[in-house]
Amino acid sequence: MIENETQTIRISLALVQVDGPPLDSGSWRLSDPFRIGRAASNELELPDPGVSRRHASVERANDGWIVRDCGSRQGIELNGLALAESATARLRAGDILRVGPWQFRIDALADEHGGPGSANAPTRISVVRAVGNLAEQRLELLLQYAGDIAAARDEAALAEILAEHALLGSGYARATVLWCREGDIIVCCQRPAPSPRSQWQFNAALVASAGNGDLARLESDTPPSGGQASLQRKPRRAMCVPIMLDGRAEAFLYLDSERTSARRHADAPTFCHALARLAALALSNLHRLEREREHAAFTADLERARDVQKRLLPAAADVLGAVRYALHLHPGRVVGGDVVDVFEIDGGRVVAALGDVSGAGLGAGLVMASVQSFLRAGFAHDGDPVRVV
Repeated sequence: MIENETQTIRISLALVQVDGPPLDSGSWRLSDPFRIGRAASNELELPDPGVSRRHASVERANDGWIVRDCGSRQGIELNGLALAESATARLRAGDILRVGPWQFRIDALADEHGGPGSANAPTRISVVRAVGNLAEQRLELLLQYAGDIAAARDEAALAEILAEHALLGSGYARATVLWCREGDIIVCCQRPAPSPRSQWQFNAALVASAGNGDLARLESDTPPSGGQASLQRKPRRAMCVPIMLDGRAEAFLYLDSERTSARRHADAPTFCHALARLAALALSNLHRLEREREHAAFTADLERARDVQKRLLPAAADVLGAVRYALHLHPGRVVGGDVVDVFEIDGGRVVAALGDVSGAGLGAGLVMASVQSFLRAGFAHDGDPVRVV
């Protein structure tokens, strides 16, 4: 990369138009400053109503170049990422700068008055990283997202990670994660966080379309619900991506923009679909972990119930009065309701009880313990089996 090499010549930059309405020239050597906007006084005049009179400026900074947003209404994008209002970013050869409907590539030029060995005429240095730069950023963002979402401990954390990365890489102004709960659609997370006075609503028809398993998009200049048309009506763009589990939409990633300055990326559907697929895998893993925790807790409860059941049983072999007995307990997969007891009562008599409670599980085990306790208490007060039973 150029910034890591030892520089023997001073590098200047040029703007080369790669997309948008035709302009008088296709290439502009950058001056310091190089102003961009709708006004004729700018070094680069862009005749478009969406471009501010003084939209952006490119300036030298130390040994490099920076691009500055001059408080424009629609903002600028560098390599597909929007700059904040009045923010600056470093420019390098191969970067892609978008202003309004125009897209420019940054090329490097060897300065005409360079040091020893430089040519008399400027030498164009073509750095081929315009397309790869955006793809690399998307890949880096996806890799970071995959690591973060795999570490999510619950559904709330998963939703926050999904919304934050969707907002970073989609180009939409707002990212919301909607959850399906017993037939209702509820808002789980929204980025940026909504203000207490906001009355945001999602488009139910768009969510219903995505519920079939396909990504759905909406572009409209009408309000989200039945309101009166007005001069303040704003265009709306929205996209809804389902998060599918076992063929069913478990949640939705809902992206929308109501500001005219919001500009979605051309690859936003593909990028957000990848986010949703990774979210589905992470959500499936969370469900698996939850089932494992529930199974572990259930198994621990069964073990405790078996231990209590063993404590209620008489000794495995013994002699009581004239009765010699032996019994063997073979635990099953679940707690059963078998009643086995041998005990001595007044007069040297021995009671042997054997029964079976209908069903199995903790309920049957509790009935078994109750019956056993009732028999012992009954025979302690009355030696007649008929009256006790």
